[in-house]
Amino acid sequence: MSFIAYAGDDNNIVSCSWDKKIKVFRDGQSIEFLRERAEAHSADIITGDYAHNLSLIATGGRDNKVRIWDYERVKMEFEILVHSDQLIITKFIKPFPLLLTAD
Repeated sequence: MSFIAYAGDDNNIVSCSWDKKIKVFRDGQSIEFLRERAEAHSADIITGDYAHNLSLIATGGRDNKVRIWDYERVKMEFEILVHSDQLIITKFIKPFPLLLTAD
């Protein structure tokens, strides 16, 4: 797993992994799988972030791209080719929506 966040207001867990998947689970007496996006990147997802106030998930992959996903549908909203090398950090920062850092 390369990223995990707790969506506390929804009692959900958001995770991203090197298998190129984004998954959302319900946190309760048992963990319940809710939804996922397979092949979210063309290479491993190595970084991510979740912004509850924006209802967005950001992922960064070995494909040198940042992708922004709608949290409810895990549908890609847009993609940014940011650098010629892989990302190491993807972070939402208030009041700015996204900060990208590369090797």
